[in-house]
Amino acid sequence: MALAGSLSVGGWANLAGSLAVAAALLASNAWKWGSLSGFAAATHVGGCRDPVGGRLLFCDAVRFYLPQGDRLFRSTERLEGFIYPPPFALLMRVVVSAGWRASIYLWAAVVTASTVALLVVPLVGLFRRRRAAALAYGVLLVGGMPILSNFYWGQVSVLITVLVLGALLLHAKGHRTASALLLGGAISIKVYPLIFVLPLLFKRDLKALARCAAVTAACMVLLPVGVLGAAATVRFYAGAFAHIERAGRSTLFAHYGPNVVSLLLTGDVDERSLLFRVLQVASLCLVASNVLLLHRLVRARVEHEPYWSAALLFTTLPFLVRTSWLHSYAWLPLVQAFAVVVALESRERPAARTALLLAPVIASAALSSLTFFEWVGEDWYMRKGVIFWSALLLLPTLHWVGWRTPRATAVGPDRS
Repeated sequence: MALAGSLSVGGWANLAGSLAVAAALLASNAWKWGSLSGFAAATHVGGCRDPVGGRLLFCDAVRFYLPQGDRLFRSTERLEGFIYPPPFALLMRVVVSAGWRASIYLWAAVVTASTVALLVVPLVGLFRRRRAAALAYGVLLVGGMPILSNFYWGQVSVLITVLVLGALLLHAKGHRTASALLLGGAISIKVYPLIFVLPLLFKRDLKALARCAAVTAACMVLLPVGVLGAAATVRFYAGAFAHIERAGRSTLFAHYGPNVVSLLLTGDVDERSLLFRVLQVASLCLVASNVLLLHRLVRARVEHEPYWSAALLFTTLPFLVRTSWLHSYAWLPLVQAFAVVVALESRERPAARTALLLAPVIASAALSSLTFFEWVGEDWYMRKGVIFWSALLLLPTLHWVGWRTPRATAVGPDRS
């Protein structure tokens, strides 16, 4: 359906209002920062530096992504510090083939375009019907620390979020092949999006699962083996996974649930301690509760099912992925705004109950904001794992509404 045909006058007004609010907030921050260096100083005091001590923007892209792509013109080996699968390295080889300076601008365009897509896609879909959610989403996305961190580092977290959300929305509309391309692409960049096949599994959509598996296998096995060779591909994967394992064990400030709580309680992260093991078990219990709720909602064919799938699986990641950084929470504004929608649509009585559902969402939004980050300072913000607590605050609202959503007719296998 054409965009013009899918939006009512009110929908267009909500879209325009959200974009205007987002643009105004961005302009205000840009005026305050004064330059990209000012942006870097405001959002990452302890960020990376260039060889002469200046603040370096797009750190991960400049230090790892593009150099890895450049290396593949001369070698099949992995660059130390590059922790992504070979398909992403091959993509970077294509990007860097434009020349070093042009490749930086090209990657900046990809990061910017994915951010715009993350803003617009939900606005023309779910949030168009709720002005409060639409306006809030513009503020949450532009003023949220995960999005700003993603831009600072030149990271892929926003891109992954867009690919996953797009895959879920396309699948809900019956576009299996397009959905498989997006989800397989996301898995080929970072393996953890594999968890987003769960809605397809719960729907028993074997065709969609097969197409996603085919795309993933083509990208992660056939492509690198064909270009790099089998032995080099195996070494590449082994090196990347070993580096991820070391990073997870050696980094105190990864915003993985057990890390955050252990650091808060003891000032350290000791994986051999009883506390850490108990926290890991508790994390798995939360993962299980999210998956059980997801299964119920998918099988019940509830309204907004793609967004429910996204919200519950994204909020599962902090309890599963040990290398969860600030930018890894790029999905947070989307889930926060969705929580606003489901809280308002729950129509709880009395109205005070709706206010109680909204309270943790508002607290989550406050904690993830640039304003709070500036107020408490980067060191305190990172040491206390604030972004993890911001995500955790969304679970009570999602679970309260999700478990109370009426069941519909059970969904059978998709035989279309």
